[in-house]
Amino acid sequence: MSAASITAKTPAGAAGQVAVTVTDADLVSGTMASAFTYTTPGTLTVTAVAPTNGPLAGGTAITITGTNFATGTTVTIGGVAATGVVVASTTSITAVTPARDSGGQVAVTVKVGSLEGSLATGFTYKGPAPTAKSATPDEGPLAGGIVVVITGSGFVKGVAVSFGGVAVTKITLRSDSELEATAPAAKAAGSVDVVVTNPGSDPTTLEKGFTYAPPGSPTLAKSPPAGGIVLVVADTKDLQAFIKAQKFTNAAVFTLDVEKQQWRRYILGAPAVVNTLTTIAAADVLIVRRQPE
Repeated sequence: MSAASITAKTPAGAAGQVAVTVTDADLVSGTMASAFTYTTPGTLTVTAVAPTNGPLAGGTAITITGTNFATGTTVTIGGVAATGVVVASTTSITAVTPARDSGGQVAVTVKVGSLEGSLATGFTYKGPAPTAKSATPDEGPLAGGIVVVITGSGFVKGVAVSFGGVAVTKITLRSDSELEATAPAAKAAGSVDVVVTNPGSDPTTLEKGFTYAPPGSPTLAKSPPAGGIVLVVADTKDLQAFIKAQKFTNAAVFTLDVEKQQWRRYILGAPAVVNTLTTIAAADVLIVRRQPE
C-alpha cells in the first residue's frame, strides 16, 4: 500500500461489471464506475466418446471430446474411475474403460476442480448375447395379449423382446433360460421374427418365431384360466404318455380344426367332443395339438 496503490481481495459477487470505491481514514471516498468485472467460471462439457462401446472386461481405449479440459482432470465411466487418463488438449482426453459386471449404457463424466461435465449415455458395455430356441405358443391373434413363453439361454435382468419389430412391454424373467413375453398387437397377419436382446448385447433372432393369425381364425385368444400355461405341440401319437412324462396333473388338450374354424377338445381315452373356449374348465396346462396338414 502506498499513496498511489492499494492491494485488496475481491468479495464474492454476481457476474458483470461493478464499481470500485476507495474510502480513506477521513471517510473521503472516490469511485470508478465499471472498474471490475466478475466472470462466470468456464463450462466444462462432454460432447462425444469414441468408440461408443466395448466389452464388460474393460480395457477399451477411448477418446473423449468436449470443452475446458485441463491438467488434473478425472474421468469416470458408469461411476467407476477410468485409467490412463491423458489430457491431450482443452478439447480432448484419452482414457481406458474399467471393467463392469453388467451390460448397458452408462454415463461418461469428466471433472476438473469444481467443474463437471457428463454425457449420460456416452458408453455402452456389451454383454454376452442370449440365445432363443422356441416360442410357445407360436401363434396368436392380431390383437396380441397372449403370454408367450420363450426358451433359450443367457437371459438376464433387463432383457428386451420384440415381435416383428414391435417392442414387448410386459416381460417376466423366469430364469436364465426362460421368460414370458406378452405378444404386442400387429397390423397384418403372418409370421414375424422374435428378437431377444440383453442390455448392451447384440440381438438374437428366432426367425418367424411367432405367427399372427388372420381375423376370424380360431386362435387361443387369451391366457389360460387359473394361471396355467399354454403348450403348442405337433400331433403326438401318445398324448397321455406325453402328459405323464411332463408331470402335468390337470391338462386340457385341443386340436385346431381349421376347416370348421373350431377348437376340438379331446378327453383322453374318450370320444372327441367339440367345445368353445368359454367352456374350458380351469387347467394347469392347455395343450394345443396341431391338426395334421
